[in-house]
Amino acid sequence: MEKITDNVYLIKSGVKIVKFSLITNCYLIEDLLIDTGAGKLPPNIKIKKVINTHHHWDHVKNNNKFPEAKIYMYEKTAQYFEKKRLFDYPKV
Repeated sequence: MEKITDNVYLIKSGVKIVKFSLITNCYLIEDLLIDTGAGKLPPNIKIKKVINTHHHWDHVKNNNKFPEAKIYMYEKTAQYFEKKRLFDYPKV
């Protein structure tokens, strides 16, 4: 986790896929997480709100790690997830 300014942190959440690594930049602003990524997140972060910028799995896969958080996303994205039942999401 890299501090950008007071109460704002960059979290690089990465996964290795076959021969390349995919890094997703997630941002933590106090108790708000912008994108949850697909790789490891720092332990013990307290999240009350999540904003998903878009539906790609490398930005949303860790949503289910925050069952108490309110998740915000574009309405069509929420409909897509509900229709496909892609992940075990908390209610959006």
